[in-house]
Amino acid sequence: MGTETFTVEYPFIRCIGSEWGEDGTVYFLSWRPGIDYRMIGYHGDDSEEYANAMGKMHLTVVSTHKPGRYPERVFYTRQWESPDGKRFGKAGLKIATTYKFKRLCRGYLIEFVLAPGELHDDVQILIGKKAKAAAAKEPEKLDHVDLPF
Repeated sequence: MGTETFTVEYPFIRCIGSEWGEDGTVYFLSWRPGIDYRMIGYHGDDSEEYANAMGKMHLTVVSTHKPGRYPERVFYTRQWESPDGKRFGKAGLKIATTYKFKRLCRGYLIEFVLAPGELHDDVQILIGKKAKAAAAKEPEKLDHVDLPF
């Protein structure tokens, strides 16, 4: 393996992001890689894994090494691409055996369903507040909306 980049489809969940602003903490809609669980069944005694949308995971191989009699290691970096097309992720170097790296390159290994409408309550509250701000034509409140928690 040389210096290569592998791009894999990856599930994402809609979530709330926060940052410090002039008026304190502000909240905004964001994406988080991975899946979430929802209760299903008559009594809610079973769960189902779901994602809101598909994004991408970019794995860039920096180097490979075979330390003596131990399994070969892959040194790589990982970045995410949200369903909106924004790339993010720390630039830290990660290490995995060749076997584990090949598993990562196969994509998300747990079965899940794609459920764009399945949103957490806090995300629905934020979307409602953004819609009210848009209806009131207050564009400065569209980027950052304060939530009551």
